[in-house]
Amino acid sequence: MADLAEQAAAELTVCFRELARTVPADLALERALRVVAAETVATRVCAPDHRERFADRTRALDERVDGELHRLLVSARDSGRIAAGVTAQDLRLVRAAVAAAVDTEPDPARAGRAAQRTVTHFVRSFRGADRPGLGSGAGRAD
Repeated sequence: MADLAEQAAAELTVCFRELARTVPADLALERALRVVAAETVATRVCAPDHRERFADRTRALDERVDGELHRLLVSARDSGRIAAGVTAQDLRLVRAAVAAAVDTEPDPARAGRAAQRTVTHFVRSFRGADRPGLGSGAGRAD
């Protein structure tokens, strides 16, 4: 289990870095959050047991993913496309809200939609409705 989790974290890191290299910073952050949401849905069957049995390892992997997401956030804030007040704590809140949405929905398809809607709500708030052109939902997958 630990090896699979490590592999998944490595794959997420590669994915996030590719996004950072190929799309605008705000879209890279949004798409990375959507990937994390999809991964949360896909792994929810084993996640609770894994998190309890391998708490230290899970925490280290979460910190690794959080670090990569934070790197994307800094880039998106620096580009001016994400509000300056959005922090790493906000990203952890997105992950917690996605996990809660997934945990409350037994049907995988509906859980996936709920997870993606949760990301949409947070990303919209990160961009801010008062910024022209940023609330359009470009790249959105609800």
